[in-house]
Amino acid sequence: MTRVHGRFVAPAVLAVSLSLAGFATGPASAAAILTAADTVDAGHSVEITLPADARGWIELWGPVQGIAGSAPKTRQLRVPVTGSRMDLDPNVAPGSYQLRLVSLDGDVLAKQALDISTSPVALRLLERAEPGETAELTWFGPAAPGDRLLVVAEGSGTPVHEVPALGNAARENVTEIPMPSQPGAYEIQYVTGAGIVLHALPVEVSEERAWLRSPLGVAAGQIFEVTWNGLARPGYAFVITAAEGGEAVGEPVSGTVDGRTVSATLTAPSAPGAYQLAYLDPVTGKVVADLPLDVDR
Repeated sequence: MTRVHGRFVAPAVLAVSLSLAGFATGPASAAAILTAADTVDAGHSVEITLPADARGWIELWGPVQGIAGSAPKTRQLRVPVTGSRMDLDPNVAPGSYQLRLVSLDGDVLAKQALDISTSPVALRLLERAEPGETAELTWFGPAAPGDRLLVVAEGSGTPVHEVPALGNAARENVTEIPMPSQPGAYEIQYVTGAGIVLHALPVEVSEERAWLRSPLGVAAGQIFEVTWNGLARPGYAFVITAAEGGEAVGEPVSGTVDGRTVSATLTAPSAPGAYQLAYLDPVTGKVVADLPLDVDR
């Protein structure tokens, strides 16, 4: 008998096997520790730290169904332990999961909760979606290997067009994406390499063409109004350039955005001649639309 805190207890009571709380009891290796972040954005990998002598498997179980904290019943992923530091790419839908370190004999040596959150993704179309044309899409997302942007008909899972989501996760990106040849309701989807849709942008592909309107002829120095009915990106501007040489006359004039219509009041050049009125992106220099403009005396 052994005296503990003033009481005599049997030696068997003192035999305590080493195990982490909630883990399967086993040999000394059961004291293994698995360390990883508690939360990771969907489409991102999670770094796992293990003991240098760890052997076995890393498993991902879940998602947790029903009562929070209940044991997940589905194994989503199983990879062999390859070292004390591992990058695991979950590639599963957002939800609550559980990471497990499992021995070669199948014993659970350690486990940790892992929440996979919806990664912040934003999609914005900069131009009117016209059949068979290419439109500029600004997007923010994980930009992980295998991620892509899909154009999908509404109610259908079959992509009409697909382009890789090549960009930088730390900033807004711009990608040219082809529009379907048939008018109708579509979605532009941001999809991970595992096929998980992180965000969808409804798009109406219409045969209605965007237009730029202005007088064909104005007097030198006259004030006149121009209107553009396409989508407007912040910073777009109206400029007047000489028909020959293409040099800009005056400074770019920013328009006023009102829904899908942009309008501005311009002053015609003081010198008569043939000019070009253009609506352009001053950052890229891309001319979105242009018209001839005759300036008379």
